[in-house]
This record gives sequence, C-alpha cells and structure tokens, in this order.
Amino acid sequence: MQALNVGTPLLAKDPVSGKFKLTIGAKKSTDLTTYTPLPFSSGEATINGQGAMEFQFTSPDNAAFFRLESK
Repeated sequence: MQALNVGTPLLAKDPVSGKFKLTIGAKKSTDLTTYTPLPFSSGEATINGQGAMEFQFTSPDNAAFFRLESK
C-alpha cells in the first residue's frame, strides 16, 4: 500500500511486517537560502489526540531554520 504520493510515496506499508513507514525530508539552514540535510534521531514520536504527529529532536549546530519536505 502507498498513499500521499508526491513523486514517491510519503506513507508506505511493508507487505511482510504490516508496518507503515512515513518518509519526509528534514533540512536545516542558518540563512534561509541554503538548506542541508538534518540527520537526527527523534527521541519520541507520538500521534496526539487531534491526530497530529509530534516529535522532538535537537540540532547538532546553530541552525536557525528548519524545513520539512515531502520526498
């Protein structure tokens, strides 16, 4: 199963495990002109009572701006 397809699927179901995987890109910038990938491990990801995904992370440097992209 694939859903929310924008070029490549944002949400895909593994046919073997039955688990869903949400794929988005996270990038960082210090000047709003150049963005570089932001590798991080989220400490916790949850779906709140309104159905919105929430996750927390820290940035390894002084990036002031962050951008999430559909992949």
